[in-house]
Amino acid sequence: MLLAKSKLKLGCGIAGVYLGSLICSALAASTVLELSESYADPAMPGHTPTQILDDMQANVFDGGRCGDQAREAIRLTFHDGIGQSVSLRASGHFGGGGAGECDRQNATSKVKPSSKDGSIIQFASVELADPANEGLDDIVYALKIFADSHDISYGDMVQFAGAVALSNCPGSPRLEFFAGRPKAIAPAPPRLIPSPSDSVEHILARMEDAGLSPEDTVALLAAHSVAVQKTVDPSVSGMPLDSTPEAFDTQFYLEITVVSDNPRHF
Repeated sequence: MLLAKSKLKLGCGIAGVYLGSLICSALAASTVLELSESYADPAMPGHTPTQILDDMQANVFDGGRCGDQAREAIRLTFHDGIGQSVSLRASGHFGGGGAGECDRQNATSKVKPSSKDGSIIQFASVELADPANEGLDDIVYALKIFADSHDISYGDMVQFAGAVALSNCPGSPRLEFFAGRPKAIAPAPPRLIPSPSDSVEHILARMEDAGLSPEDTVALLAAHSVAVQKTVDPSVSGMPLDSTPEAFDTQFYLEITVVSDNPRHF
């Protein structure tokens, strides 16, 4: 599955990291479509996915770098997608839209009409006020401008950008993406994004409420392979979370088990 100039393979996902394989299996199973330059999706009117990809690489991701904008886009996919709660829905309250689901039965490229997404862009003034979303302002507003200029739904924009961003990091999986997410109808409910200071038990409970298992949660941590921290400890803003922040690898998992008196990473 390669996002390339001549052909794109697009599918479904919340995309935080492992999300092409992980979340497409956790939220939806789907087939892969190869989209050539002649393909035009109604969800992206007037533009082919390849044209949108080229524009995004040039004007959002600094020519296709695994840099700050790419890292923020990867983070954004999780922060937007985790905004859903099974327990809230069960109690009769709005449970958020999350990343949306592909149609399991028909394995189509469309997302179920009942799913909502992109609320973090649609309702930026509300969701960016949440301390858990600190540091996402730049990428949110950059993608809003980009989505508006290409007439793409904000939900599709978040997930497409995340898939492209991850593909810019050497060693990463290539995520599938399907267009067709509808407009978000409300901001995500508050307090649904896990905090680094939360207990393991709290984090796992929150993830379960979003439909994710402990194994899914551990897999999602792979996003930290290309991450840096800026807000947890502002005194060392920009410090990477492992020693190879330019590569998507397993070094993060190894290094969180090692204690050092002179750490090179957060």
